[in-house]
Amino acid sequence: MKSYALGIDIGGTNTKFSLVNARGDIIEAQHFRTEASEAFPNFIDRLREHVYPYLERHHADYRQIPVGIGLPNYSSVKGKLIAPPNLSWEEDFSEASFKEIFPGYLKLENDANVAAIGEKTWGQGRGCSDFISITVGTGIGSGIFCHDHLLTGSSGIAAEAGHIIVNPEGKPCKCGGRGHFESHCSVRAIKDEVAKAFGEELSFHQIVEHFKHEEPRILDIFRDTAVYFAIGLQQLMALFSPQKIILAGGGMVVGERYLDMIKKELQTVAYQPSLSDFSLVVSELSVAEGAILGAAALVISEGNV
Repeated sequence: MKSYALGIDIGGTNTKFSLVNARGDIIEAQHFRTEASEAFPNFIDRLREHVYPYLERHHADYRQIPVGIGLPNYSSVKGKLIAPPNLSWEEDFSEASFKEIFPGYLKLENDANVAAIGEKTWGQGRGCSDFISITVGTGIGSGIFCHDHLLTGSSGIAAEAGHIIVNPEGKPCKCGGRGHFESHCSVRAIKDEVAKAFGEELSFHQIVEHFKHEEPRILDIFRDTAVYFAIGLQQLMALFSPQKIILAGGGMVVGERYLDMIKKELQTVAYQPSLSDFSLVVSELSVAEGAILGAAALVISEGNV
């Protein structure tokens, strides 16, 4: 099956994978629990146990299939994980372990960069030389294309937009800082605010349903969140002058009304010249499968399929 690549998205909760062709078609996406608190070699064993039978079922050879893998807090410059908050693998992580089970063409990249590559290949980033992809989930990740080149920086984990400051006296961030974009605008941050307002923790699905039914306390929380969201976007726009900022991830399933809240606040805080020829959009790639597409695009975009 040389016309396909294998895309693998490794997250703190689930690992997702699928064969993907050059058109971006996904073939029977699969997932399993990452069990991020377990040792890294255990994860490698379970990855093999899940992926090999899947490849065999689809007549693909694990020794030849090109494989792209997205990992949180992975540095492709240094070839290692750098202080991953949701994985316990920093000490025993090894690129060679992946190479042992996938001996063909293999490429690993930071998961936020992978999302941007997916947008560049199949999503809202097609035809854009300068854009920023922001993934809103448990945290906030970002990938930046400047003049058609992915920005990685000296460490390989540049463009950590989740950790720009949107409120100097704001809430603590999981990274140890304070007032970060992530600590005010991520799904986790919204859930924390809702728990305070309701006196109980709600799932994000429940929160979205309340939002759609215009529950006043939920609407107020999203309006407040939109203010900080716009401040974060303004800083990125002033620095990089993108053609687009693409919002992706489960945190954007709230819909157009939330996007409109963010756009309204952005108009009040943005450096006005940066708004010229600029658009703020939501990703068209599937929330569930977009990261798999991005991982596959790592190798497909290099002509391996």
